[in-house]
Amino acid sequence: GIFEGKTTELVYIDRYDTKTTREFDPYAIALKDGTWYTYGWCHYRKDFRLFKMARIKSLKLTDNTFTRQESDVYDALKKTDKHRLYSFTS
Repeated sequence: GIFEGKTTELVYIDRYDTKTTREFDPYAIALKDGTWYTYGWCHYRKDFRLFKMARIKSLKLTDNTFTRQESDVYDALKKTDKHRLYSFTS
């Protein structure tokens, strides 16, 4: 999804064991304290989110493409020493 600019549909289990299916526009992956996350726009919450990759139970690409939005969190991730950010764009 990151390379193609395609929205993904993911099934996610949160820390409370609640399962949700969400549409998500992936912008990047980040390594924080040895744990991998994916960062992007969550259509369900209508906000930018970090999802722990180990909690993503399934993932599939949709046919929908997205345009990246401005994001303060994205910029903050790039500047901090606590994260390694991997962004893939075409």
